[in-house]
Amino acid sequence: MAADVVSVRLSESDKARLDELASQTGSSRSALVAEAVRGYLDVNQYQIDLIRERITLADQGEFASRERVKAAFARWGVDIDAD
Repeated sequence: MAADVVSVRLSESDKARLDELASQTGSSRSALVAEAVRGYLDVNQYQIDLIRERITLADQGEFASRERVKAAFARWGVDIDAD
């Protein structure tokens, strides 16, 4: 797979951590940075897709019921009816 070169500026401490991880894992700095970028892009794209899906549902008038919201908060120990 052909890959483009992208320059990245890192603090000295982040570069040292990257070098240490590369040494410990036997990977190159480049491979670790590419893996980190892919992970970042995957997570953010998933969040954007989910937000768009939820906005579409909201535009269609589909919202969680009060009971469902109350149950969700109750799992965190929060009573939404408390004063």
